[in-house]
Amino acid sequence: MHMKFPQWPWSTAADPLGAAWIWANLPSPRRKASLQRQSSHISEDEREQEKRREDRRRQSEQLESGEIAEAVAEILDRKRRVNVYLLVAGVISLLSSVLLWTVNPYDIIFRMKATLTENGETFGIWKKPPVDLYLKVFLFNITNKDAFLNGKEKLRVEEVGPYVYK
Repeated sequence: MHMKFPQWPWSTAADPLGAAWIWANLPSPRRKASLQRQSSHISEDEREQEKRREDRRRQSEQLESGEIAEAVAEILDRKRRVNVYLLVAGVISLLSSVLLWTVNPYDIIFRMKATLTENGETFGIWKKPPVDLYLKVFLFNITNKDAFLNGKEKLRVEEVGPYVYK
C-alpha cells in the first residue's frame, strides 16, 4: 500500500514533508547563544569563556581591519607595481628587438666605416697609415714549359723576387 503525504506550499516532490523548510526556519545557533546570555542560569566559568571568546573575536576583527588589511594592501600594491614594471620592460624589449631587426644597425655602421670619403674616419688611416706597410711579391718563371705540356716532365719553376713595395 502506498502512503500519500499531504502537500504543503513548502514541500517538494523529493521532500514531501517539507523538512528543508523546517530546517531552514530553525533558529540559528547565535540566537541560542544570545538567549543563553539573557538567562541567569549561566555559570561564572561559562560567562568568562564567553567574554574571552568575544574579546578574541573583537581583536581578530581589529587585526583584520587594521594591521593585516594594511599589510595585504601593501603586498598587493607591490605586486601590482612589479607587474607594471615587467609589462613595461617587456614592451620596451619587444619594440627594441623589432626596431633592431628591421633597421639592422650593423650593416649601416659597416657601410659608414668602410666607405672612403675625404672627411671620413678611414680616409686619414688610408692616406697616412700609423705603421709602415710593405708588400712583398714573389714571382715564379716556368723553366720546362714544352716538356711539361707534353707530359714528359714535372713542372719546374724558378723563383724571381721578392719585389717589395712600400
